[in-house]
Parts: sequence; structure tokens; C-alpha cells
Amino acid sequence: MRPPVPSRSRIPGFTLIELIVVLALIAILTAVILPEMRGSLEESVLRSTARSVVAACNAANSRAVASGLPHQLVIDPSAHRYRIEPTPNKARSRPSNDPAPTPETNPLDPRIVVEVQLLEPPPANTSPHTVEFHPDGTVDAAEFLLRDRSGFAISIRLNPITARPAIRELGRP
Repeated sequence: MRPPVPSRSRIPGFTLIELIVVLALIAILTAVILPEMRGSLEESVLRSTARSVVAACNAANSRAVASGLPHQLVIDPSAHRYRIEPTPNKARSRPSNDPAPTPETNPLDPRIVVEVQLLEPPPANTSPHTVEFHPDGTVDAAEFLLRDRSGFAISIRLNPITARPAIRELGRP
């Protein structure tokens, strides 16, 4: 004997209308959420780059104080890199058997534009993308301006007396 075949009205499942409604809701939610997530991603990349610049400032200050030699933080915006190195003109002469340290080069995210604004006129032989940290714990007055592609900006201002960075979010223009 054969088992009874259920009628079409009793087969469990979803109707075409129900599936279309669910897909429409998913499309609407995706259209609303994706732009917000894109801004969050760019903002997190900007914050990460700002943390890298702050860490570089702290490292340059620590090296200057520990070594007794002025050190400089050089931002290379075209190569999206920065390096910390002893200031060439003011470095004491080293003994011939003590090799000069090689500058450490670190990457910056290419999606972020980093500008260095010196708040005092720099010496004539200094690059406009260079901030000098002194052995007494002070620094040249400078501000770093970081911008992402959507226009969100963060400012990092260095206190010239304590060399401590102060971070300020500038928001979108």
C-alpha cells in the first residue's frame, strides 16, 4: 500500500511573497548600514594613524632625553612613512668604533594625509616636515593635522615645554 500524498496546500515552506518581503528588508537595512560602517572604518584608520604619530613623538622625545642628543621626527608625506633619527647638525661626534644608529622607518596608512605645521619658524636648514625633540625634554612647537578621504580630521599639537601630544578631533568640514 502507498502512503497518502499530501495536497499542495499542506506542504510546509515559504511563499514567494514572503521571500520577496524578507529580501527587500535585507536590502533596505544594508543600504542604511553600509554608509555608516564605511565611515567607521575610515575613522578607525585615522585614529590608528594618529596613535602611530603620537607613539612616534613619544619615542623621539624618549630617545632625545636618554641619549642626550637632539632627535627629529621626519614625516615623508609622499612615501607615507616617518622616521626618527638624531638631528644631523647637532649630533655630537661619535667615537670611530661606535657606529651611527640607522634611522628607523615606519609606514603610515596611505589613505591618511599627514601635514606638519610648525608653529614657530623653522631654522633655515630644516625640512618643513621635521619636528625636533631636544635633550632637555622640550620640542619645537608643532602640530600634526591628519585627514582621511571623507574629510574627517584629527589634530595633534605638541606642547613645546613638556613635549606631550594633545589630540583633538576636528570632525568633518
